[in-house]
Amino acid sequence: MARLIVYQLESEVQRLREQQAAQAAYNASQAAYIASHAAYNAAQTAYVAEIHAIQQAQQQQMFQYMQNFTAAQLQGLPPLPMPPPMPLPQPPQPPQQPPEEDINLDDIEFM
Repeated sequence: MARLIVYQLESEVQRLREQQAAQAAYNASQAAYIASHAAYNAAQTAYVAEIHAIQQAQQQQMFQYMQNFTAAQLQGLPPLPMPPPMPLPQPPQPPQQPPEEDINLDDIEFM
């Protein structure tokens, strides 16, 4: 009888260890997924700031062009060529979805 109880307890301990390992793997996967989204959000913020700076520079460039164009017209000079457009940066790529793992969430007891 005692051996049966020991066997049952050892089985339960093993099941709990496997459950704990599955929960840890799931938590690690979720943490990596959240971190990748945080990095993507930071990259998006930097991208928007860079686009804003380019827009500001283009506005200043166009303002200067219009001043020079008007001055050239007043002096009877031919029209000035338009300034070349500024290249735009590439937007950041969204994070990948977390890999599907063979974790049975029904076996995990969330606390």
